[in-house]
Amino acid sequence: MSAYRLAIVDDEPSIRRGLSLMPWAEMGYEVAGLFPDGREAIEYMEKSAVDAVLTDIRMTHVSGIELAEWVHAHRPGVVVVILSGYSEFQYAQDAMRYRAVRYLLKPTDPDELRQVFSELRQALDEEGRLRRISRLMLEIDGARQAERQSAERQSAERMARQIEDGRADDLTVAAVERLLSQPEHLGASLSEIADALGMSASHLSRLFKQKTGENFSTFIVRHRVSQARRLLAETDQKVRDIGRAVGYWDVRHFIRVFSAQTGMSPTEYRRRRAPR
Repeated sequence: MSAYRLAIVDDEPSIRRGLSLMPWAEMGYEVAGLFPDGREAIEYMEKSAVDAVLTDIRMTHVSGIELAEWVHAHRPGVVVVILSGYSEFQYAQDAMRYRAVRYLLKPTDPDELRQVFSELRQALDEEGRLRRISRLMLEIDGARQAERQSAERQSAERMARQIEDGRADDLTVAAVERLLSQPEHLGASLSEIADALGMSASHLSRLFKQKTGENFSTFIVRHRVSQARRLLAETDQKVRDIGRAVGYWDVRHFIRVFSAQTGMSPTEYRRRRAPR
């Protein structure tokens, strides 16, 4: 299969150059162009085809959000990956409305970049398979009786919807895990996470259970205790402050939850992890 065409958009020459040096060919991509602003990228895409866009958020004329919006409206088959800093997280969340399927924090981790675009390659391959299914449906239309045509068309359309819905759900679960890994969102609640992802808390809870087999509340507790263990081992923050950092304002409740999960109190855990 031929390589997928990638546009890289960033107003900093050193970052554009660094991103262009990634082993894109090994990941199944070719760099179609390097652009200093969303405006130049749009001008290029109006005349030439690309399959994916890797873009910064803040640029002089046309931002990454505006670029994602244009792609969503005019090139719906193109996927967008956003580069952002911590302070730009809300902008990255806004971009999810425009099929910006992932966002990466600066400075960019090459391993994470490779993982994200490997996953996108699989998604693009799947879309190619769906297009082949569509072509097959057209061939069936010319060769089978009308009743048989209708049944097979419905089956292919149902399969396409299931594949698309499953991929969107996978990306939502990944977005939850990514969101909770950031320091400023350690203590985020189900409703806060759902709001950030633009969906209801009940829908997110059901989706998470379906995709992972784990209740969202169980995942939250396990994740918070995991982060608390890290803070106890790596910092000298007070137990009360660590509890609040991971979402427990009542220190007694935090100690009960931590003890139930680890078999020891936070103070005992810190003492055992302290260097001898």
